[in-house]
Amino acid sequence: MQNLQPVPSPLADVRYPFSTTLVAGRFLRRYQRFLADIELEDGRVVTAHCPNSGSMLGCLEPHAPVYCSPQPAEGRRTALTWEMILANGGWVGINTLIPNLLVYQAATSQALPLFHGTSKVRREVRICVHTRLDLLVERESGLLYVEVKNVTLVDHGIARFPDAPTMRGVKHLQQLIALSGEGRGTAMVYVVDRPGEK
Repeated sequence: MQNLQPVPSPLADVRYPFSTTLVAGRFLRRYQRFLADIELEDGRVVTAHCPNSGSMLGCLEPHAPVYCSPQPAEGRRTALTWEMILANGGWVGINTLIPNLLVYQAATSQALPLFHGTSKVRREVRICVHTRLDLLVERESGLLYVEVKNVTLVDHGIARFPDAPTMRGVKHLQQLIALSGEGRGTAMVYVVDRPGEK
């Protein structure tokens, strides 16, 4: 029998290093879509920013362990940003900005075949009056318009997107379809921000 060796992932160097030590706590509740009450290890209850506008179905188990990043900025309403939660035995990244940064790194480092021949990557590119897409990748084979989605929902071991109806997501998909119809390169990249899912 052949002895199989692990194959290095082209994404091994695509990571998001948090700039500060994360703060541990437990999830209590989410409200007003972008706020969550977190109980810190010392027993204090604080309000953290929730950087995810989705329903977060399957990620809101009361008292589940969470990690937050300190955000000591003057004028900011909350001192913490909620980054991840332990759900179904695995850590789930809920910050929707991080997948965009990971895909940006993958594009600039040409870590995936989709991004081979990349010479320049622009973020938050306005393509019409009311629509921006996450990335515009300049490649040898032509321009590639990219929208990135953070996947947190799992149903019977299968990652699913979206976790709730999303008009914004539909608008992005329609815009990519229109660009593709004009002969432009398009991609929607789904980042499954939890371990071991299909």
